[in-house]
Amino acid sequence: NDRYIIAKWVPIKRGENHEPDKNEVRYYIIDMELDNFHSKDGVFGPYDRDHFDSKRAELGIQHLMFTETYKR
Repeated sequence: NDRYIIAKWVPIKRGENHEPDKNEVRYYIIDMELDNFHSKDGVFGPYDRDHFDSKRAELGIQHLMFTETYKR
């Protein structure tokens, strides 16, 4: 989609192994047509999966695939 950036955030569990905590996944939607630099007007989230799917349908975002993975 040329209008939205979708971000999936998976926190790292505290402790020895530092594994992803897949029970706490959150999603963000950034509308690139709104002024995001000076305000948060175009940033939606954080959403759990159910709320994210509802907002995604409301915005008409289909065929979603996460293509990049960033690690620290």
